[in-house]
Amino acid sequence: MRSLDDLQGLNIRVPSRNAGLVIEAWGANPVSMPAPEIYNSMQTGVIDGAFIDATTLRVFKLQEVTGSITTGMEGTISSFFMIMNRDSFDGLTEAQQQAVLDAGNAASLRAHAIQIGGAASALEAFGATEGKEIITLSPEEAVRFNDASSAVVNKVIADADAAGLDATEFVNPLGDG
Repeated sequence: MRSLDDLQGLNIRVPSRNAGLVIEAWGANPVSMPAPEIYNSMQTGVIDGAFIDATTLRVFKLQEVTGSITTGMEGTISSFFMIMNRDSFDGLTEAQQQAVLDAGNAASLRAHAIQIGGAASALEAFGATEGKEIITLSPEEAVRFNDASSAVVNKVIADADAAGLDATEFVNPLGDG
């Protein structure tokens, strides 16, 4: 896919409701399915593509059923998190709670670095494979994608803020627009 026009009417796997709204704004049909089902769905033509990160090329062997990858547009934010039983957390001392929070923050930063490194490595290997292509959108085409999804992104953030989730702070913690 080299342009927003290339997506029109395609069936694209999405990981979430919000990603589905973005895919719809881009003119494609969102198809919700678990990641382990993508391979077979792409192989059999149930879906035309997937909106997913590059680490899945190796993890789910998607490089086997993928001919090209398009990069350059803004995506969505997918949160990965660790959870703890509230009663167990509340039963800890303040120092223990802080230790859990600190360890969670450190694990989050480490996991992010590993995810980014794994994605870069998978993309590099994919691009070096004969018959595979990494397409980087032109700046003009990236703007078309981003403009098409901006109203959806702004509405999702506003709805979350209205629900008391402070999404603006989460998406833009430095407040730099």
